[in-house]
Amino acid sequence: MTDSNNYDPTRFARTALPENVLSDYHIKRFDETLSAQWDDFVEKRSINGTFLHTRKFYNHNPLNERDDHSFLFYKRSRLIGILGCSLPDENNKALISHPRATYGGFVVDKNVGVEASLAMVQLLVQEAKAQSINEIIIKNTFRIFHKKPCDEFDYALWYYGFDVKCRELEVAIPLDADLTSGYTEGTRSGLHKALKTLVVEQSFDYKVFWQLLEKTLKERYKAAPTHSYSQFCVLLNTIGEDKIKLFVTKKEGQIIAGVVLFILNDVCVHAQYIAYNVEFQNSRPLNILLHQVSVWAQEKGYKYFNLGRANEDNGNKVNFNLFKFKESYGGRSVLRETLSLKL
Repeated sequence: MTDSNNYDPTRFARTALPENVLSDYHIKRFDETLSAQWDDFVEKRSINGTFLHTRKFYNHNPLNERDDHSFLFYKRSRLIGILGCSLPDENNKALISHPRATYGGFVVDKNVGVEASLAMVQLLVQEAKAQSINEIIIKNTFRIFHKKPCDEFDYALWYYGFDVKCRELEVAIPLDADLTSGYTEGTRSGLHKALKTLVVEQSFDYKVFWQLLEKTLKERYKAAPTHSYSQFCVLLNTIGEDKIKLFVTKKEGQIIAGVVLFILNDVCVHAQYIAYNVEFQNSRPLNILLHQVSVWAQEKGYKYFNLGRANEDNGNKVNFNLFKFKESYGGRSVLRETLSLKL
């Protein structure tokens, strides 16, 4: 029961952490000598990291090495978190996490609670001000990647004045016991039809798939893959075939559809690239492909199969047909927020 005579209305006011608390924490700029420590933390100790947060992934793009401005956070001598960032425009001086990846954000271990989260954000803001940075932009990871809940940073960023810059939705299939129960009638019918003439298998024929992918993107969207074939080969060799896999649909031995999977962590797999030959659309090659990949991922113990976004223009444009297609496999929307703070 509160003693009204001793009640202090400013007790819970939004203030910075006191120095005696903050002194336990410190921030350090990344350099290449810390690469092994960084990747070990992301892959073995973090509760929300993916291989897209590793130095191996960042460094496959030479632009990331050129303007890297990443940070590590410690409590006393123990590494408790990392933040992959770039400072791509020295004139604009916007610190972005991360401009050349689907997401960035704070990656932390299981011991990081509210105090540590507030301390890390406070230290980041202080460091950015000291370096005359004009704006901090953070693209958070998705909650479906979390091995354990860790929404402390959503709170900590808001607490220190970050605003929502944009919101986007991705669609993920929960890999529940009965996958087909979430399918629409049309998707189940298409799957039944495809099972009669098509097969799905893992493949290493990335070159043939890439030709199909380039053709698909050019015809449907007048676009090109994020990676050229040569860039993708570099990424594949760097990250390894245990983290990147290709599954294809075949008809009479011919590849007519395929999906490149990123095995992000122990929780989620992600469809990075999907392509199909429109001439075989009536055979429903995507129906059987997405179903069989879902079955494979479920058997491997993953919780979600992420199909990617169906927004454009930073969430301002909704592709209703693409949403309906992804939702027809039992997909549910996952929020991705980009937060920013003007300094």
